[in-house]
Amino acid sequence: MPFNSHHKLEVKRKPNKINMDTARGFPLPHLPDNPDRISMIILRIVRLGETCAGLLIADVIRDFSNRHEDLLRIFERHLKAN
Repeated sequence: MPFNSHHKLEVKRKPNKINMDTARGFPLPHLPDNPDRISMIILRIVRLGETCAGLLIADVIRDFSNRHEDLLRIFERHLKAN
């Protein structure tokens, strides 16, 4: 049956839940395709200053450490790879 905005879609929630496993995630570094964009991102980071940069990285670690096991080690590995 083709989609028709006049039909009401019925959704039934199942009792099964999918729980995350931080050991199974693969956080990859984000590298923009455009080299000019990479330069602009680096320039913005450098201009932040140490205090502001420290606060921002603390926020990132707090927000994502529950998704990725040993996030600081992952960041270090990405830094060494590039």
